Amino acid sequence: MIDSAGADSAVTKGWVLAQTDVNPTYDLASTQNGTDVDVTLTGSDATVDTVKLVAGANIVLTDNGASEITIDAIGAAETAERIRIEVKNTSGVTLTKGTPVYITGTVGATARVQVAAADASDPTKMPAVGVLSQDLINNADGFATTGGFINNVTTDPIDGLTPVANQTVYVKPGGGLTLTKPINGNLIQNIAKVGKISGGNAGSLVVSSILRTNDVPNLTNGKIWVGTPTYTSESTVVHLDESNGRMGIGTTSPASRLEVQGGATLSAIGFSGPTVKIGDYTGIGTTRIFSDGSYIGYSTANSYHDFSNAGASQMRITSTGNVGIGTTSPSNKLSVYGSTRIDQSADWAGLNIYGFDDQAADYIKIHIGTTPMARYQSNLPHSFYVGNSKNLDIYATSVGFSVD
Repeated sequence: MIDSAGADSAVTKGWVLAQTDVNPTYDLASTQNGTDVDVTLTGSDATVDTVKLVAGANIVLTDNGASEITIDAIGAAETAERIRIEVKNTSGVTLTKGTPVYITGTVGATARVQVAAADASDPTKMPAVGVLSQDLINNADGFATTGGFINNVTTDPIDGLTPVANQTVYVKPGGGLTLTKPINGNLIQNIAKVGKISGGNAGSLVVSSILRTNDVPNLTNGKIWVGTPTYTSESTVVHLDESNGRMGIGTTSPASRLEVQGGATLSAIGFSGPTVKIGDYTGIGTTRIFSDGSYIGYSTANSYHDFSNAGASQMRITSTGNVGIGTTSPSNKLSVYGSTRIDQSADWAGLNIYGFDDQAADYIKIHIGTTPMARYQSNLPHSFYVGNSKNLDIYATSVGFSVD
């Protein structure tokens, strides 16, 4: 301090003021920033002297570039209310008090860091290291609060909205503060809570900057999170319709419990209840839908479709289009091994073809209703006849005709 008699001051709160001019009136101009600040004093008699402000323990002296010197306590002297770091605005524009800032570089060999306005829409400008403790013109030095109170700021409105006490404040896309949670899933940083609400400059914020995006991102309705090498992101493949209990893969409007659109490769999918599984049944390229030992499947190794019951093939369609029933190697378009019956009921109506079964013979019958129209039976004396009254009867050695 300089008294009216021009006497040297004593050490006050860790800093020293020394002067030599004997005139009681001075014009003050700062000429240097840093831990120690040189101040030029021009006396009323035109003499010029220099006053050196020397920072002591827990004191930082800062010139804002407008001949204003700030004397601030740091470290243990201030931890109960706020924590601040030294910064320099190198953004090219004036930054106002309360602006969230990110680190752009350092200032020589000092502990001061260069800063610019943080922007929640640009990953190169996030996360915020803190909020400015004062207005800073371009290239001016000052402080950013990283934790604790920042006082004397306007808190009503914040980004056009009136807050309530304890409301979360976010870094805003485009720069500044906002009460609206950003929708960018990877750059959401809540940096403060609203303290005192004031439409003037008497408001306060409680800052907490943990040097990373720190909030759970918003999710689009029906979406889920998936991991990436750098951060979590919203799935563009899976969609959940919670209200209807449906899941879509490749579609955002599933019409059933599970709907898959586009190509799909299934490998061992199981369902509870009646056991149904879809997948590689044998491990050698056979894909089957099977339940309790029965299956419908396709063999990629042998190129055939198979229909099985109780583990045994009952019908097979080969790659040449031949269909076998009762055989796994059909040689014709339709190969049937075993007795065959085409009818409406058990009264023998229709076409009946037998091999050696309960009739004990090769057997062919054609019926209309219960009326036999043609018949062949290998163990009868007449091998073949046509008509209900045997209008044409073929024996082993003769042919007979009759007219009804």
